[in-house]
Amino acid sequence: MVIGASVSLVPLSLAHVDNFLRYSGDASLWTWWLRKPPIDPDGMRREVELALAQQRDGQRVPFSIFHHARREHIGSTSLWHIDRINLSLEIGSTWLATPFHRSGVNRECKELLLTHAFEEPLALEEDGAQRLAPGTRNRRPRQTQPHQKKKTRRLE
Repeated sequence: MVIGASVSLVPLSLAHVDNFLRYSGDASLWTWWLRKPPIDPDGMRREVELALAQQRDGQRVPFSIFHHARREHIGSTSLWHIDRINLSLEIGSTWLATPFHRSGVNRECKELLLTHAFEEPLALEEDGAQRLAPGTRNRRPRQTQPHQKKKTRRLE
C-alpha cells in the first residue's frame, strides 16, 4: 500500500469491483478507453482480472485508488509496460470516478506512483511472479560531511 494525504494506492483485487461499479456507468469516463468499457459487473470483473493476469506475467503493477474521506475505492491506476531490459516502465491505465476529476486526486496518484517506482524497484522472481523489493541501485550514498570549498590563493 502507498499512502498519500487524501488517497492510498492499494494492490488491486477483485474485492474492489463493487466499489468501482458505483462510478463506472458514467460513459464520459471511457471516451478514450481502447477496449469495451467496463460499465457492468461482468465487464469490470474482466478488466480487473486482465490487470491481475498482467501482474502475474510481470507486465504491470495495478492499484485501486482508495479515497480516505469517502472510505471507498474510486478508480484504478498502474505501473505498466514494465521493461526489465531497458529498466523502464510507464504510469497509466488510469480511470478515476468523475466526481474526483479536477480535484487533485489524479496528481496525487501520479506522485505516489513515481515515488513508489523509484523507492521500491521492481524485481522479477524466479517463478515469474512480480514482487516489489527495496533496492539500492542508482542511489547515491549520503555525504557524511558538508561539501567544503577548496581554498585557493590568487596569484598577483
